Amino acid sequence: MPFPRSYKPFSLLLTGAPGWLCDAMLSRLGYSLPALTRVRCLIQAGTDQEQVDYWCAKQSSVTEILYGDLLDAASLKIALEQMYGGVVFHATGIFQPSKISDYYAVNRDGTLAFAALAKAAGVRRFVYVSNTAAQGASRLGNQILTEDLPCHPHSHYGKSILAAEHGLMSLHTQGAFDVVILRPGPFYGTPVPAHHVELFKRLKQGRANLIGGGKFGRSWSYIDDVAVGAISSLTHADAAGEVFNLCDSENYTQYDIYEAAADALGIPLRYRRVPSLAASIAHLTGRVRAHFDRYDKFNHLLADQNLHTGVSCEKARRVLGFEPQPTPRYGIQQAVEWCRDEGLIDF
Repeated sequence: MPFPRSYKPFSLLLTGAPGWLCDAMLSRLGYSLPALTRVRCLIQAGTDQEQVDYWCAKQSSVTEILYGDLLDAASLKIALEQMYGGVVFHATGIFQPSKISDYYAVNRDGTLAFAALAKAAGVRRFVYVSNTAAQGASRLGNQILTEDLPCHPHSHYGKSILAAEHGLMSLHTQGAFDVVILRPGPFYGTPVPAHHVELFKRLKQGRANLIGGGKFGRSWSYIDDVAVGAISSLTHADAAGEVFNLCDSENYTQYDIYEAAADALGIPLRYRRVPSLAASIAHLTGRVRAHFDRYDKFNHLLADQNLHTGVSCEKARRVLGFEPQPTPRYGIQQAVEWCRDEGLIDF
């Protein structure tokens, strides 16, 4: 169900562009939301101008470009000018910071300051792209997690975005300032990011690491599906005040991911088995380093690989009409074919 007629036409402000999710959304906006009168993108100040120019040349639905920073209130106020009755889609944040405190300064404090300014500016809806990391891991074995279960984030990244979620919900005012929270899992699909290209290469060489045999359940999110679900969340009346997991319809293990990728590459699955204890050690090491406000990428990426983090997208299917991929096989096949066409992997 869309907004009531009185809220059309409307303006849209996106953060997180250029970016994988925003780009996927922008390519669909023209035919998905014909009532849009303005599509304004707030680009991180300091982004390489050549990159921005290249990106702008490919965007037909963007009407305005502004530069700003979540920690610069003045730039946020400018971005929110003439956004009364409009929608903010907030998809920017920090995942790999210089120090742990940056998580809270940007993901929590910056987001909440932005939302408060948006509410004061008369914005109709604020959609926040969180992550399944806010939910954390199952404490009951391979339990499929749902949005109504208690959250137990495992990392400071997860804790910072969960804190942002809580703060946003305290700002939610039904019908006046609607907050919607989206929790996708790790993205996959095209265009393929460098770290996925590297994974495909390591699989071809038999050098990909698999923690504990890859038996731990998790959820990934096909980028095209997330983009469609995100667009629906911009105007769907029943989304107001809700949290939605946007991920594939089935949970699977890391072994399943590797197996699907090996099949797409046309190779037998070979990998390096790493004891699951390595992830526990990484988590403990990360906690010690965090005590001194030090971030370590290796520990962060490894620390939850021996936990069950799979979530259910049933609520999004029921409320938003979200129709995700059942398994990662189609999306991974598309990704491998894209890499082949771009000459990024030898076949």
